[in-house]
Order: sequence, then C-alpha cells, then structure tokens
Amino acid sequence: MDEGSAKKVDTITQFWLANQGDRLQRMQKWQFLHPTPYPEPISKDVYHDLFEYLGLNEGIVQNYFLARAKLCPKEDEVAFDSSTVSSYSRFIKETLQGFNKAGDSLDTVKLLTLFDLVTHQPIAFAREPGNLADVSGIENALKQFSFLNISKAQIVTDKGYYSRNNIEQMLRKHIKFLTAASFLG
Repeated sequence: MDEGSAKKVDTITQFWLANQGDRLQRMQKWQFLHPTPYPEPISKDVYHDLFEYLGLNEGIVQNYFLARAKLCPKEDEVAFDSSTVSSYSRFIKETLQGFNKAGDSLDTVKLLTLFDLVTHQPIAFAREPGNLADVSGIENALKQFSFLNISKAQIVTDKGYYSRNNIEQMLRKHIKFLTAASFLG
C-alpha cells in the first residue's frame, strides 16, 4: 500500500493498542495528545475511506495474508475453520440460501478462516456463498494454503463435516483428510 495509507493504519493500530480497542470516534482527540506516524487528524471520513480502500484492494489483502503466513513458526500447525452465519442483509453478495446450522430459515454466508495453532492468531479469511458445498470450501482452503506456501496442510474435520456426501466428494477429489466417523456394522 502507499506510504500515507500505511501511516494511517499504523496510527489506528497505536490508538487501539493504547486504548484497548476503543472506538475510533475518539481517536482525533487522542491524536492531539500523542505523536503519531500520520500527523493529520484521522476523522470518521478518513478511516472510512481507508477501510474501504483496504477492503476492496484484493492485492493488499492477499499480501497481508501472505505476510501473516510467513510469521507462522510451523506451517503444519495451521487450522481451517468454516462457519455459516445467518444474515438479514441483502447487500452482502455471498448471502444466499444454503445449509443453515441455526435453522432460522435466513440466508447465510460462509466464513472460512485459517489459524496459526501456535499463536492462535488468524492468518487469512474469506467469505463464500452460503449455498456453497462444504467440500468446495475445503478445496478453496487448499488453494489458499498453496498461495500462502503452506505445503504440509492436512484437513481435519469436526462432526459438522461428517456426511456420506462430504466423505464421498473428498475421496473422489483425492483430498487427504482425517475425520470422526461412526460405522454401524
């Protein structure tokens, strides 16, 4: 990102660290009392535009994820989590009818997150359509692992992924996985 945006991010980070994640509306007053990397006041409009710029610039987002992945002490200690979240929103394009764990009949969006198991910090995340199959989410996670240069990824699923269809699809697509399963003999 450009130097001005980087200084704004650094200033916001310093504010949040110094004020335990306080609301950004209080930052301008704090800036007057503390020297910051970005010397101009960061108003609501300024941080709104900054967050929009950062969130819509896929190159910046992916470079950030790549930098986070490089900080992992061990590449084989990364976890993948997939969650569905119900939403009333009509403005999130990924919010669609799909599997809804809450059973509330709302549209859902899938949130995929990669975590470093040593530091317990997120490395990368993605939103996916709520109607996307679980195995497609795993395939996308494997692509993300590849992009992040994580070559020893292992898929370990919880009981939420256990279904005959998911198992068959992962086997058909040659995805190596470990899962809990029960067999009736």
